[in-house]
Amino acid sequence: TFINTSTGATSYDWDFGDGAVSSDVNPTHLYENETGFLQQFTVELIAYADNGCHDTTYSNVTVYPTPNFEFDLSPDSGCAPLIVTMPFIQGINSYQWDFGDGSDINIFPTPTHIFENQSNDPIQYTVELVGISPFGCSDTTFSQVWVNPQPTAQFSADVNSGCSPLTVTFENLSIQADTYDWNYGGAGTSDNSDQFHSFTFENLSSEVIVFDVQMTAISDDGCIDTFTVPIQVFPQAVASFDDPGEGCAPYEVTFENTSADYENLTWDFGNGLTSINENPTTIFPGLPDSDTTYTVSLAVNTTLGCSAMASLDVVVHPSPNAGFTLSQEEGCHPAPADITNLSTGATSYLWDYGDNQSSSEDASVHQHTWSSTSATPIEYNVVLTAITDFGCEDQFNLPYTVFP
Repeated sequence: TFINTSTGATSYDWDFGDGAVSSDVNPTHLYENETGFLQQFTVELIAYADNGCHDTTYSNVTVYPTPNFEFDLSPDSGCAPLIVTMPFIQGINSYQWDFGDGSDINIFPTPTHIFENQSNDPIQYTVELVGISPFGCSDTTFSQVWVNPQPTAQFSADVNSGCSPLTVTFENLSIQADTYDWNYGGAGTSDNSDQFHSFTFENLSSEVIVFDVQMTAISDDGCIDTFTVPIQVFPQAVASFDDPGEGCAPYEVTFENTSADYENLTWDFGNGLTSINENPTTIFPGLPDSDTTYTVSLAVNTTLGCSAMASLDVVVHPSPNAGFTLSQEEGCHPAPADITNLSTGATSYLWDYGDNQSSSEDASVHQHTWSSTSATPIEYNVVLTAITDFGCEDQFNLPYTVFP
């Protein structure tokens, strides 16, 4: 508003220097400056008297540039906690940042602010900047930032250490997540989204292995969080021993232990006997008329408390019982005798009469004649070998004396 101090005039012509004019006595004029620089306008006033005389005067008006401090945020959206650095805005001499989340006003040019979201839904924050130019002109501008809720990844394991193979049940305790990526420390992966699921870890080495199980929780907005639990898996205990095969009663066996990396062991032979020796020996009796099966078990324990068991069946076949009688125990050359076979459990027989003669006679009674050309009595050792179908044997012998 211009205050006219002219005297003796009745009319006026104003030229404001920006193309605008007025004939008011005390005009009001609005100057604009969008150039960003200072502008000076020369105002001309012509005062006219009734007699036609006039006078002209000039005055300068300086107009500061209109401040325009609009800004954009980058990033303008993201997952909580979202870190945003305010942009540098040229032409501001004094700053007042209001981040719209109830935090204190910040007066620095390019502050960094962390936007949080503890709710279940996205939150829009309006950031307000009040900037004052070096000329004292102010501008208030706004920009928005969207902050999506951050999921919280968490899970528990029912066991954190154990012997291989170790089955672990995981409970998913995450919140604000929609999908999940599991990495079982290099032992496998999955996208299981159940509250409970299980995974089996194996350790075939001789050392303890730690599997760092990591779960990544992902929201539909693409926000992620990770959580890791270590699972310690001890080497697998292995019990083993060589199969001695089948045998005839009484079957004496020395077992060959092939287990490795154990601290102690226990054998159970299934015959009522046990042992803690590394390579023990035991005897398996048999039944007279049928096979007998013994289940032999070997249990081993490691220094880490892991255990394993191996077992196999040992079949013991019945052995025959060889026996016979002679109708006489001595006689004169030539000396015959009836032989009565009293054996049981055998299917074949081998007779050695002691006089370089033999037979496989299987009759219950048969006769053999011994000879002697010696001038003195000769004693022959008669031996019967009774044999089963499996090859089990038993022997029995009696002496027979032949006189010249």
